[in-house]
Amino acid sequence: VQYARIPQAGLTAVQMGQFEATVVRRSDWEEFSVAQPGVAKVLATSSPVPGGFSVVVRKELPAEVRKGLAGWFASPAASTG
Repeated sequence: VQYARIPQAGLTAVQMGQFEATVVRRSDWEEFSVAQPGVAKVLATSSPVPGGFSVVVRKELPAEVRKGLAGWFASPAASTG
């Protein structure tokens, strides 16, 4: 998925059941959530990242997995690259 070309591709893939999670711009999520209510939910929002990226997962994902993903996204990275 190339975000620069298809900004909502990750959301569409979550909706179709192809992905469990994606990262999107807040504005794309807000538009998608109005058009597709209840399909997915925000796990975490990162304010320091330009554009305020959010993490979205399918609502069918088990609660323990959502909790683990939320913790992982909220924790600082050990390394990058």
